Amino acid sequence: MLTSNITCFVTLAIRKPAWIIAISLLLGVLSAIYVVHHFRISTESVS
Repeated sequence: MLTSNITCFVTLAIRKPAWIIAISLLLGVLSAIYVVHHFRISTESVS
């Protein structure tokens, strides 16, 4: 089952490389937007 899923994905990636690149870029942009809005660091140090 897992082997057939991997084979299917690899076949898709070989046949449609532009789609794979576009989806990867979209996921990267969405991840960056999420990080910008949800990641905070407190630099306040209490001595």
